[in-house]
Amino acid sequence: MISCSFRLSLPSTALVLVAWSCSSPELEPDMAATEAMVAEALGEEVVLAPLASGPDEAQIGMLLADGLTLEEAQLLTLQNNKHLQALLLEVGIKQAERIQAGLLSNPTLDLSVRFPGDGTGNLLDALLGFELLELWQIPVRERMAEFAWQVAVAEVARAAVGHLRDTREAFLTAQIADRNVETLRRRSEIASSVLEAERELAYLGMVEQRAVEDLEFAHELAMLAWQTGERERAEAKQALARAISYAGAMEAVELVEPFADRRIWAGDPETLVEKALMQRQDLAAMEWKVQALEQEVLLRGRARFGALSGGPNYEDPGAGETALGPAVSWSIPLFDQGQAGLAKARLAEEQARLQWQAALADVAQEVRGAWSRLQAAEAIRARLSEELLPLAQNRAARIGEGVELGTHGTREYLEAQDQLLEVVQELLQAEWEVQAARWGLEWALGAPFPE
Repeated sequence: MISCSFRLSLPSTALVLVAWSCSSPELEPDMAATEAMVAEALGEEVVLAPLASGPDEAQIGMLLADGLTLEEAQLLTLQNNKHLQALLLEVGIKQAERIQAGLLSNPTLDLSVRFPGDGTGNLLDALLGFELLELWQIPVRERMAEFAWQVAVAEVARAAVGHLRDTREAFLTAQIADRNVETLRRRSEIASSVLEAERELAYLGMVEQRAVEDLEFAHELAMLAWQTGERERAEAKQALARAISYAGAMEAVELVEPFADRRIWAGDPETLVEKALMQRQDLAAMEWKVQALEQEVLLRGRARFGALSGGPNYEDPGAGETALGPAVSWSIPLFDQGQAGLAKARLAEEQARLQWQAALADVAQEVRGAWSRLQAAEAIRARLSEELLPLAQNRAARIGEGVELGTHGTREYLEAQDQLLEVVQELLQAEWEVQAARWGLEWALGAPFPE
């Protein structure tokens, strides 16, 4: 009865095991740890939901109809940037691998049918085996998967912050380009007015034709600068559209000016270096990668002992006698081909350790460079806003009064206005440099600008 019953259950048992091995749990990516790291880097709470459906094109178009703020652009990046959403799923993948690492392998059904030449009949041997050495390997696998998951969280968090940084810079660039085009348009109009005035003087014989030709060249340069500014504005708006994964046109979208951050941190840059070394997400990822590779070396070392399985064994020698009892099967590799893999894992661990150590030095220099860039940008902006802009404004006002009094000519006034607009244009660029340098320092720090 035992024999018959066991034989009838073999196919059904195999089907159950196959179904078991093919089953997989439904996993929703857990973004809590990634959200926490992103929030720490930005100084504000975020919600990451890679599987949630973001706004469609029509909804985005309705939002853009009333203008776009920097906060809205960043929110759209988190909700709608397809590159970022795809990247966030890496956390879910590592999460699934972390769960899988703690599970025992499915039991195996080892069937052996022999056909003796003496005609005594078929010999059947069946072992339902459970891997035993896995009980020794699972703790190492779990630690390795845990560190790999930490690596993914840190790398994805860093990349998410990078996407938001790109959105910020694209928004600011498009905003400055908008204002720059208006300044260039006004300068081209001034160049046209100066040229027309000079042509009238040349017609009256009061100036030489060569002076008119010089102004014609200056006018063409002003018109070319205006056209270049229009092109740069269109490219900046397109870059912003890519940042929020919007397929529609954004040339006519108004960008609402964000709050101008005027804080100047006067502390020691070495303090910032220490802060960056402690909290940069990519440095944390590299450190966890080293620890994951340490566990891989340990796991490969334990794999040299082969496979040890145990479970119920059924034997039918073909003579009408059957046996059912416990059995153990140990597969011992005669030639240890895992030595190459073990050596590779050790080299990979040492390589990751050296890369991590090199990154520590690179980050320190990156922070110092970002700090120096910010200080230089602040100095240029201060000189433009506090010295050159007042001088240009006073000069334009003084010459304007002189035009009314008859002591200055119209051309001189127009040139003063053009110089004032040139300073305004330079100040716009300086504002961009300061804000970009500030965000660059935050990127180098892996944290918000210090209070």
